[in-house]
Amino acid sequence: MQTVVDRTGSTGGTGSTDGTGRSDPSAGRGGRGGRGTPSNRSASAVTNTSLNPAYAPFLSKLTRVADMEEKAGPIPKFSRTVNGTLQEVPACVGYQVRGNCSINCPRNADHVPHMPEQINIFADWLRRATE
Repeated sequence: MQTVVDRTGSTGGTGSTDGTGRSDPSAGRGGRGGRGTPSNRSASAVTNTSLNPAYAPFLSKLTRVADMEEKAGPIPKFSRTVNGTLQEVPACVGYQVRGNCSINCPRNADHVPHMPEQINIFADWLRRATE
């Protein structure tokens, strides 16, 4: 199961002046300067609320996917239906192991629970990639 956190609002409103002509950076931001509240940030996140315990031992050992592929070979691909077409989609390490990713991830078709055979394949790849 995944939870989509939509953060598509503005990054803090238009602001206002404080009567001196200077901009008030906290205006429109709920009194917070900077990026604003989580509900109005411009990025969208996806959270995996059903993390697979088979992947937990690898969480603290993750490195860049490119480095992991150098050690273990190409990231496993799994069959997924994308826009009505069956395709081989690479696994998403972020979603499956860390439990979070971007909704715009190029591997977002893998933002679903793995089947038992896929779990074994991906866990074996993670083991080789992190040893």
